[in-house]
Amino acid sequence: MSYLDDTVFHSLEGIRATGAVAEHLGDAWKQWMGDAPDKVAVETQRTVYEPFEGATVMAEASVVTDDGEPGESVNLELYLRVYTDAAELERASKSACAEGCVSNAVPPFFTIPSFHAAVWTLPNGPGLSALPWAIDPSSLARLAGTEENSFIGGGEGPLPRLVRYAPPNMAEFAYQTGRDARLVLKILDPVEAGIAHANYCLIEAAGERGDFGFRVPDLIVADPSRGAIVLREPRGRVFTSYMQQPFREPFERLGRALVSLHRASIRPTTVLRTETVVDSALKAAQRVVRVLPELATAMESIVERILTGVSASEIDRVVPIHGHLDGDSIFVDGATVGICDWDNLMCGHPYYDVAAVCAHTIDQSLAVGAPTGVPRACVRALVESYGAQRGSAVARSVLSWHLAVALIARAGGDSLRDLDTGWERRVRALADEAARLLEGRSRYLRC
Repeated sequence: MSYLDDTVFHSLEGIRATGAVAEHLGDAWKQWMGDAPDKVAVETQRTVYEPFEGATVMAEASVVTDDGEPGESVNLELYLRVYTDAAELERASKSACAEGCVSNAVPPFFTIPSFHAAVWTLPNGPGLSALPWAIDPSSLARLAGTEENSFIGGGEGPLPRLVRYAPPNMAEFAYQTGRDARLVLKILDPVEAGIAHANYCLIEAAGERGDFGFRVPDLIVADPSRGAIVLREPRGRVFTSYMQQPFREPFERLGRALVSLHRASIRPTTVLRTETVVDSALKAAQRVVRVLPELATAMESIVERILTGVSASEIDRVVPIHGHLDGDSIFVDGATVGICDWDNLMCGHPYYDVAAVCAHTIDQSLAVGAPTGVPRACVRALVESYGAQRGSAVARSVLSWHLAVALIARAGGDSLRDLDTGWERRVRALADEAARLLEGRSRYLRC
């Protein structure tokens, strides 16, 4: 079997290639509002494909009605969940009806039976009905202890943007403020919120002591019992945008910044064990083989080499690490680096963070078809500056192992889930580079 035998994959393709979402939104609008809209347009934004299990899609919709001014439209964010069959879709429909909705100003929920898809118009959505305050600027202003008019448009402005959404345990809203960087509201499972809150307290205290060579978010307020954490992120250009051209300086700054993190005196309670890293890589490899079975032999060889190299990858003393670092968590403002998203702060191998950024850089270059020299220059700048700041050269063979593991994680993770154009080529290229790293002949890292 391959992805071509997966009903979820074909439903996703149908949703993205046809006007089914717009058509069914128009029908739902007519049923809910009483009048059919003049025009409905839908653009898909983000896809998370879980082979043979389901998928989610975030989309933006624009609805034009004859009630508004000429050229005026109602803009909506949509959350779509694709199920494996009609029975799962029916269960989701019953659950949505039982939960109710946050806002009934627009159709809160509808289905696309031909694609086994359920669609919520945000702020409606699984798990969000208990959080009406999360999408109300005046409520957030009280929670954050700020003036309501500090938000663009105050209480009359647009709803916050939903950045991440993984129901029922995680949602992240972004609120753009008038003068400061954006505020971020994280909604987590209460237990996870308690851990994340402790992590942000550690990071903020270390930042105030001057332990870091980078900026960290300001913790505005936290209410772990509600699973809520409000942060102000550092200003800057998102680091991912530097990964598509050979910009050495941002990578050199980041290398130096990571050394300050790995030398910090903070001690998070969570420890990332090598066996956990390996287990995640093995599961990612299995997902790759499930959708691209022709890679089974190559993956088997890669997994064998990963397992063989475990002992050489371990260290005697773990250090503080970010734990979930990629370009979207890093911001560059002039000569200053800012690092966000410390929910998974933990102790572990320092190369885990370095490899994560290198893997994202390689993946981004593959996504845009950049010449091999671009990610090679970026990776070299990061690794060399990290070693120079630390005062000792990076152990290339050990970093190669961590980078190979990170590439397999991306091959069976983000690169596969996004289903962007050329995703098959990207997954194959990531697997090929992982094999090269483990054999000492990388295209990007001098082994």
